[in-house]
Amino acid sequence: MNYFSETYEEAKQKFLHASTNTSGTTLTSLTLSTQNSYSNEPLTTELTYIGPPQPKTLFIHSSGVHGVEGFAGSAVQTRLLTEYDFEGDSDVGVLFVHVVNPYGMSYWRRWNENNVDLNRNCMDEEQWENHPETHPRYHDTVENINPPNEPMNWAASYIFNALKILYQNSFNMGQVKQIIAGGQYEYPNGIFYAGNSTEELPTKIFQYLSDNFSAVENVVVLDVHTGLGAFGYDTMLINRDFVQQYPQEFLSIMDDHLDASILGGEGIAYDAVGSFPDRFHSLFPNSQVFSATQEFGTYHSLQVLKCLIQENYYFNHTDQLYGNDERHWASEHVLRAFYPDSREWETTILERGFSMFHQFYTYAQSL
Repeated sequence: MNYFSETYEEAKQKFLHASTNTSGTTLTSLTLSTQNSYSNEPLTTELTYIGPPQPKTLFIHSSGVHGVEGFAGSAVQTRLLTEYDFEGDSDVGVLFVHVVNPYGMSYWRRWNENNVDLNRNCMDEEQWENHPETHPRYHDTVENINPPNEPMNWAASYIFNALKILYQNSFNMGQVKQIIAGGQYEYPNGIFYAGNSTEELPTKIFQYLSDNFSAVENVVVLDVHTGLGAFGYDTMLINRDFVQQYPQEFLSIMDDHLDASILGGEGIAYDAVGSFPDRFHSLFPNSQVFSATQEFGTYHSLQVLKCLIQENYYFNHTDQLYGNDERHWASEHVLRAFYPDSREWETTILERGFSMFHQFYTYAQSL
């Protein structure tokens, strides 16, 4: 079976088919109220739960927080539902959260229908009141990374102009990445916009979890992304604020795939407030929470950034992206930046996604 799909609708149907054909599953569908899909069907986040009504430990496996990145996570989840043997510890429940940002997956965007980056948007009330300011240097480069007018050509010069400004201030590449991608709160039409309150579908997901699993003792979270790192290689990312509270047994299951920056070296990660997996620490204040991101690499970060800037311009300043029989070239570029047309890449994602799920599930059973 080919677990990968070319559209959100195809991926959704494969996931639902696998869910309904797996014994002991409970399905819940959360619908986005404001938009339909590219083919005018409902946009939904699907929740498939396997396990006891009141588990001791809840293992959450999520995909599609960044929309277009969901093709990888969806394929992994569909394969797991089809092939994985969930018979085991009766104290562990598994919840698959399929495509947190269905609009982005359907329309081939990293952001959602409101141009919000959901992995900067999942803050609790205290964080919304006290979130960090937009980095001052983001303002210096805003017209380069969020051009107000269509360039005469889409050469990379506007990106290098932004980098030139930053490098003149003695920033290294890691700092540049932090400035641009760490999240911003002042430019609703700009890239990496965090929004001003938690968006609709994440809010519904968190409410579902509070209603059904507030009494769990342990929560284990594995969130699948694509775009950063070497082609096809999965880097494990965790919030540096939580490293000291995680036992070595948890860190060791990620082995040499744990990002070097977590341990003080130079890696691919940058700091961001409001990530989807980190939200579970405050959502479950009386539970032990262990959260991580499995990030599968695609292409060079500057190439990916260029695709994001192009698509974001056409989304916010023109009506050219949608309404045609063929997708706009800028949408196509974003799709392939995060979902390469490579069978080798797909095979690696399925193998490593399956393997890391198994290691996290085994760890959840040990708690």
